[in-house]
Amino acid sequence: LIETAQRLGWPLVPDISSGLKLGSGKMDSKATVIYNLDHILLDAEASTYLQPECIIQVGREPVSKRISNFISKSCQDGNSKLVILGNDLRQRDPSHIASYQ
Repeated sequence: LIETAQRLGWPLVPDISSGLKLGSGKMDSKATVIYNLDHILLDAEASTYLQPECIIQVGREPVSKRISNFISKSCQDGNSKLVILGNDLRQRDPSHIASYQ
């Protein structure tokens, strides 16, 4: 995942419950990792400035409600595509906004 993000030039935004957030894994790469998106989204100007074309969600829905709402709003406004990767997708898209699963 880290290598793919680095090759694409896409940032990683690890959830609080992920191994990346806890500092485990290979973080010696040059991938951009944003650990504080939840706090960045507190700034209304920042949240309107951030307009991702594609969001790839690996695993379950983010713990942060602010990040979950940001994903939902980004996709519902028609600006972003949401791709969800995981083994059990039945409860991974409660807002029914995923473009691909």
